[in-house]
Amino acid sequence: MILLLDNHDSYTFNLYQLIAEVAGESPLVVRAEFSERENLAQRVRDGEFSHVVISPGPGTPENPRDFAAACQIIEAARDIPVLGICLGHQGLALLNGARVKPAPEPKHGFISTVHH
Repeated sequence: MILLLDNHDSYTFNLYQLIAEVAGESPLVVRAEFSERENLAQRVRDGEFSHVVISPGPGTPENPRDFAAACQIIEAARDIPVLGICLGHQGLALLNGARVKPAPEPKHGFISTVHH
């Protein structure tokens, strides 16, 4: 099962639909503020999820109020793939030593194909 952590962004359910289409099953979506109540970090450590996706959202990963739940999930997911989108990607970068700063101009709503 894939965990999709919702950081209050309207794009989260677009991600839900795309993940379900690619994975063949719906991800579990949990709002960030319910992370502790749902014991998500422990569930991630226990191997309940094959992948974690950290959604976009408002704020900055440098502010614990905006990113504490995602940070706990990322730290718990040491042995599984984690994908961060926008705020989630910034948080992954920050947790791995990168500096995060505002972009020269917003890029909201642009779709890009990712190849790897």
